[in-house]
Amino acid sequence: PKPMKVFVFAGQSNMTGMARTHTLEHIKMSPETAKEFADIFDKDGKPVTLDAVYVSQWMGKESGSLAPKYGGGKGDAFGPEYSCGIYLHKQLQEPI
Repeated sequence: PKPMKVFVFAGQSNMTGMARTHTLEHIKMSPETAKEFADIFDKDGKPVTLDAVYVSQWMGKESGSLAPKYGGGKGDAFGPEYSCGIYLHKQLQEPI
């Protein structure tokens, strides 16, 4: 198989991921943002989980399929890894 692409996100507080999952609902309230960010929701309107995008956190935190849960909020927060992972996968069409 061909090698998997790896992207490293590094930073301090700006990479912790403090956006709460419930804020994603607000994206769907405006027609403009709903259309622009449609790829982050599945067919049922829930935040998408991508098995082809693997997240591994440093310092013993969770790892697994991309979902809005790897931020600093113990499973209910996310950061730039979420949308970036979705759109990188959409563009590259391969596991990352």
